[in-house]
Amino acid sequence: MTSHQGNGAATSAPQTTHTNGHVSGNVSPDRAPKDKPTPASAFAGGFEYAPAPETVKVEIKDRYGHFINGAWTPAKGESFATINPATEKPLAHVSQGSDKDVDAAVKAA
Repeated sequence: MTSHQGNGAATSAPQTTHTNGHVSGNVSPDRAPKDKPTPASAFAGGFEYAPAPETVKVEIKDRYGHFINGAWTPAKGESFATINPATEKPLAHVSQGSDKDVDAAVKAA
């Protein structure tokens, strides 16, 4: 493609017109096509963000059973503590799985 600089001299200006209509290469803003979107126009309205996950209040129960076949089982028998790595304090207790719990989970899988 040939373009003219302000002094009237023709120079070779490699350009690429992408499938989305954007033109890249040596194109001055005043010579860019007016009907085509520019990269800057994509951000003209600003950004809309989704809520950050840490802003959602999560309810943590004191004790949990197992999640088997799409449902929680009642907490029973021995349990072990799950630890919050940030505070090193217990978050909740989880039931220790028995042979029966493991068989039910494998059968449901």
